[in-house]
Amino acid sequence: MHELWLPPGACYLLITSSATSKRTLARRLKDTLGKTPLSYFQDRRVERAVHLLKTTDHNIERISAMVGYADGVTLRTLLRGRLGRGVRELRHGRLTP
Repeated sequence: MHELWLPPGACYLLITSSATSKRTLARRLKDTLGKTPLSYFQDRRVERAVHLLKTTDHNIERISAMVGYADGVTLRTLLRGRLGRGVRELRHGRLTP
């Protein structure tokens, strides 16, 4: 399931096609994955963004759009908050102390 990449708006389609309520689906995901649906999908987007940073020369704005964020600021904030590293550090493989 971790290889699953859902484009923006796919969460809504997942919910509507699952024949269950948003709350029930959220509870089941939390029980199964140990995190909220939002957190799970943010993790997947961050993983994809890191992969794109390391394997392409796309700028942060383009990568943000590719993983479903409106702008680079949001993605930069998530990368720094979740990984403790910035775009330059991730792109060049440097670790922060």
